[in-house]
Amino acid sequence: MFPAKTDAYQGFVKAQDYPEIRMLAIMPDARKRGVGSALIKDCIARSRGRNAKYIGLHTGEFMTGAMRLYEKIGFHRVSELDFVPAHDGIVVKAYRYQIQE
Repeated sequence: MFPAKTDAYQGFVKAQDYPEIRMLAIMPDARKRGVGSALIKDCIARSRGRNAKYIGLHTGEFMTGAMRLYEKIGFHRVSELDFVPAHDGIVVKAYRYQIQE
């Protein structure tokens, strides 16, 4: 997890005022056991403990299972923060979860 106001994406997206989950990965044989969900919920709890209003993340458009999980947990798309880092047409999609009103 990157703290708020960190250049987590090396200039592709301006630093946000909230923490960002970065490089969340689960070994294939551990998938579908709640590990990813538990890690995400722990990041949300840590961010809540730091009084963050949001927590964000980016994911490759081909990560359909991950996107389903993020949306199930309550993350919403923030398409204005999408980017294409390798200029290969693969969009890195932005998501954000609202922790506090």
